[in-house]
Amino acid sequence: MDEYKKLLADLGVEGEWEGIAHCAVGYINGDMPKAAPRADNRVYFVE
Repeated sequence: MDEYKKLLADLGVEGEWEGIAHCAVGYINGDMPKAAPRADNRVYFVE
């Protein structure tokens, strides 16, 4: 648990926040829609 709190702190998130991840799996039936605009610095990829 401490490693996740450190990861959030490194991203500038402190306090009683939790990291929640989403994963969409599957294939679209038809053409790929255009992605909605994303806010800067709101999406982080961690390996």
